Amino acid sequence: MPRADSPEEIAKRMVRYTEIFILSGTRVRAEPDRMAATSATLQAEGGEVPLKAGAIPDPMAALEFYDKTLATVPKSFMDHYYHFHYASSAAILVTVHIITPRAVRDPLFFEAYSKAFAKLKELSRMRLGQADSALSSQHLSATAESRQNPSQAMIGHSEANALVQDVRRLRTMKFHAFEGEDVEESGNWQVVGICLAEDGDEEYSVRFDHLSASLPFDKAELVELLTKISDTASTDATADKSGPTIRDLVSGHACVVQSSAIVPDDKDKIAEVVKGWCASGEVDWIITTGGTGFGVRDVTPEAVGPLIERSAPGLVHLMLATSLKHTAMAALSRPVAGTIGNTLITTLPGSVKAVKENIDALLQSGVVFHAIELIQGDSGRRVHTELQAADIASAPSHSSHQHTHHHHGHHHHDHGSHAGHHAPKPRSEAALSHDPSAPVSARHRKSPFPQISLESALAIIKEKVERLPTETLPVSYKLGGYILAEDVYAPQDVPSTATTSVDGYALRSTDPPGTYNVLTSQTHSLSEPVPTGSIYRINTGGPLPAGTDTVIMVEDTQLVSTFKDGTGIKDEEKEVKTLVQVPPSDNVRAPGSDVRKGDLVMHAGDRVTRGGGEVGTLTFVGRKEVNVYKKPVVAILSTGNEIVDLHEAGSSQASGHDGWGGIYDTNRPSLRAVLESLGYEVLDLGIVPDDISAHLTAISEGLANADLLLTTGGTSMGPTDLLKPLVERYLSGTIHFGRVSVKPGKPTTFASVPVLEGGRTIHKPVFALPGNPASALVTFYVFVVPALRKMGGWPEKMCHLPKVVVQVQNPLPLDPRVEFHRVVIQSSINIGDAPATHQILLKAYSTGGQRSSRAASLCEANGLVVLPPLVPSDGHNEKRKTRLEVGEFAEAILIGEIVMA
Repeated sequence: MPRADSPEEIAKRMVRYTEIFILSGTRVRAEPDRMAATSATLQAEGGEVPLKAGAIPDPMAALEFYDKTLATVPKSFMDHYYHFHYASSAAILVTVHIITPRAVRDPLFFEAYSKAFAKLKELSRMRLGQADSALSSQHLSATAESRQNPSQAMIGHSEANALVQDVRRLRTMKFHAFEGEDVEESGNWQVVGICLAEDGDEEYSVRFDHLSASLPFDKAELVELLTKISDTASTDATADKSGPTIRDLVSGHACVVQSSAIVPDDKDKIAEVVKGWCASGEVDWIITTGGTGFGVRDVTPEAVGPLIERSAPGLVHLMLATSLKHTAMAALSRPVAGTIGNTLITTLPGSVKAVKENIDALLQSGVVFHAIELIQGDSGRRVHTELQAADIASAPSHSSHQHTHHHHGHHHHDHGSHAGHHAPKPRSEAALSHDPSAPVSARHRKSPFPQISLESALAIIKEKVERLPTETLPVSYKLGGYILAEDVYAPQDVPSTATTSVDGYALRSTDPPGTYNVLTSQTHSLSEPVPTGSIYRINTGGPLPAGTDTVIMVEDTQLVSTFKDGTGIKDEEKEVKTLVQVPPSDNVRAPGSDVRKGDLVMHAGDRVTRGGGEVGTLTFVGRKEVNVYKKPVVAILSTGNEIVDLHEAGSSQASGHDGWGGIYDTNRPSLRAVLESLGYEVLDLGIVPDDISAHLTAISEGLANADLLLTTGGTSMGPTDLLKPLVERYLSGTIHFGRVSVKPGKPTTFASVPVLEGGRTIHKPVFALPGNPASALVTFYVFVVPALRKMGGWPEKMCHLPKVVVQVQNPLPLDPRVEFHRVVIQSSINIGDAPATHQILLKAYSTGGQRSSRAASLCEANGLVVLPPLVPSDGHNEKRKTRLEVGEFAEAILIGEIVMA
């Protein structure tokens, strides 16, 4: 029997708690046998117990019930699982969950917990439609009362809209346990808890979206009802039957109908309303009903068609095929569908029967919601995963993007109703980033930038970064690190004349062994033939004098006599005896024997390394200058009021706040060190405070004086994270991507800004790296180095740092994102029975805690092990791989020299 506090028992107990939570519609965790007793106690005390399945409970009663129940939870469970909660002014009950590191590290606990939430996700989806429908009814019934008695409304209109967005964001549940991650929002996931280990060195967190909201929006003005449809319904709203039908159908699928309008069959008026909804940037889905037939007044296709930017013939076919199954008259319908900006629009017939058929078809298997996700920049991977899971195909999952605007339709041929669908994620017409001049309360609560894959990010960099022009530089030691922009041909023979390859004496091959007079460059001209009976002393590389054709080595001679030189001090060779006869051309390099004039000695695209070989070759063949690609100049800056310079402590805005001295700026020194070690000139712009003017000044200086701007910090969701909005809104730049599915470094941002230079506009790349030190360095190696190399003319195959296969020596847990684990790579030799059986292995040793703020994880690191993403659990892959084990092989990026074991 497992112990009561074992991971298995804790996970089972957790499932029971959460099942009760879902079935009761409250934020309650309790064991079944304790729930009845607690309920009775609360009732005896006069408290309301919201335990009826499917009901929308009173949140304050639920809060009270939760507190009472919490006291009954066994201590053994609480040792692993902590939770706390708060109730907002609008009675939103939120629970935060924290699991201790010991529990997270236990694979049994992790797997059981994941499976439990996968099951609970299905249960929660069953209840969403009911809850949303009930909430929608409350919203509508409360609207009139709120307008009549504004003082009785619980909250104002703007607050209500903000709460609606919060509710949508808490729509579905997902679970993920992870190590060492920044506390920030990610996609549809909201980080709600964090727990520190006792030693404070590592941190573990749990994050998940909540279930359907239990919110009584009494007297909250949440829905504005406009009108729009046909000549008949525009004068008599009660004639509209299709509009309410659409509202009921979509409201049962986690959609919120925010606005509706009834208009006459007038092409211009229909187009005006549709364009108005699309211009707001808040509409996900517009539905029109009526006006799609062949009647004289059926003008909906003519009104909507010209507005569509990308048609959706597949959706049109789906609607027509569905209607044709029921009546041949559907062949007379002329629906259109497509996108207008980030909005999907579909035009439906006017009859209630046709509306039901078409809406059911569009909602089947989440077709419309998948389309909306794709239109808004999401990958759609979540929908594919859910549709493949058993028992879920008919229950589409709707994240925070899916809420529909409602409209009204009437007769099949001559009525046009149009519905729009408001998304919870904030965005503007011109830019995805938030307005930096707006108040903090107006900032995005969820990143509007899609989280793209590593491969997609690298492909975008490759596409958008441009190679710099060429320049002519003198051949010298400073040429290292450049890429040749031309083929290099030898301008002359090397050597240009016959030279010796050894130290010795030049003579004729016909000279026999014997004693000879010694001539030198001091006593004999090279152009004069060497007289008979004499030999010419020569050093390696020296030219042979006229009349000689071979060279005898010093080792094959003996000194016979000497004489005093002109100073009378130094003894000089007078006579030398040769011991052997040397054949012709012995120890002689013929003209052009190394390189002939016109030979191709280096290719365009060749790298001039710092090993000296290339500079030596260019010098050897006599090239005094060469054409190369310019190396980019890099401007670097750090952002944040909390950052201080190590050597200027006390000067930052971080100083003086309650005695806190700030955080030392680690990123600029470390990035400058690696940039200069790679041979790049660096423009250090210092620390920039969280101020729009200061940011613009520094960024403008960097763009004016450098080829690439590299910033750290200010890329996430904080109110003072200014980089993205300034690039988009002030500098006319383009954010190519704002989030990448990698760890560390999810907020990594790549942009380009137009700069007028030399009479033409060029787009300079901007990389905004995360502020955590490990994240900044890792993303520099992964994303910035390839960009710098492409700018500098490196061949495509060499733009990325080299990769090797390593054998991991520590268990490495996997994450849903591609992870770059910092390691020390050592070369190791396994000695076999014979030299042929020896094995050379590259072994990778983890540098320890991989938290993104831990700069020490890169100390002595010479590699980044590329860990594949964790395969999501689908309930059928219980044996899925959750980590790399010791002895397994993986790919690693080299960022330094390999260490010998």
